[in-house]
Amino acid sequence: MTKVNDIRNPNKKANHKAFVWFAFLFGARFAVLQVYLIGSISIQ
Repeated sequence: MTKVNDIRNPNKKANHKAFVWFAFLFGARFAVLQVYLIGSISIQ
């Protein structure tokens, strides 16, 4: 299945890098939000 996808989409590596970068930013943003929520709950 991966071979077929590579033949269909020659830009798969670029798309994969962009997806990893987006996932990294989204994950970091979620982690910061989670830490903020935990901190606000512990203060109360």
